[in-house]
Amino acid sequence: MDLQSAAGTVGQSAKQMFKGMTDEMQMCIQNCTLCYQTCSRMITHCLEKGGPHALPQHIKTLMDCAAACAVSADFMTRGSELHSRYCGACAEACVACAVSCEAMTDDEMMKMCADVCRRCAESCQKMAAHH
Repeated sequence: MDLQSAAGTVGQSAKQMFKGMTDEMQMCIQNCTLCYQTCSRMITHCLEKGGPHALPQHIKTLMDCAAACAVSADFMTRGSELHSRYCGACAEACVACAVSCEAMTDDEMMKMCADVCRRCAESCQKMAAHH
């Protein structure tokens, strides 16, 4: 099997795997995954930067957001009936993280993180409303 055929087979398998999942849920999973990755990376960035970036409350907020996003994405991917509850909590964690990151006005990476968090919060709020 050549690479082109293999890629086509994987694409078809992925489509089949997510059959029945709404576009809105698939987008929320993507937003949660990106937010998890972003916040996880920002923890290291903030610890390296030091000062207000490395304050325990800010780091905990980043950690909470990353963990909530990972769990929400997992619950949606598995089709858990409980996903809306987790998405509601995730939205709260994302908003708190966005506020914390926006306080770091001198740092473009923090602004980007806040944007990712707000986008994820919006997606999760929509998923939470579907309970």
